[in-house]
Amino acid sequence: MEPVDKDETFSWKAATIIMLLFSLFALTMTLLGMNPFTLLFNVALVYLPTVILLGSILFGRTKRSS
Repeated sequence: MEPVDKDETFSWKAATIIMLLFSLFALTMTLLGMNPFTLLFNVALVYLPTVILLGSILFGRTKRSS
């Protein structure tokens, strides 16, 4: 098993929090009808990277636990 680097763990957590906040902002603006971005921009640069980031974290946890 590889040792877990504390700096890398912090970076992943920070990236996850930032992407979740940005996704929440984009979703809120869309629901309020004041969305400054197009739907394609939201999907390509907000929601998809957030899903990939969360998926990689969950995959890493399951891989590490087994």
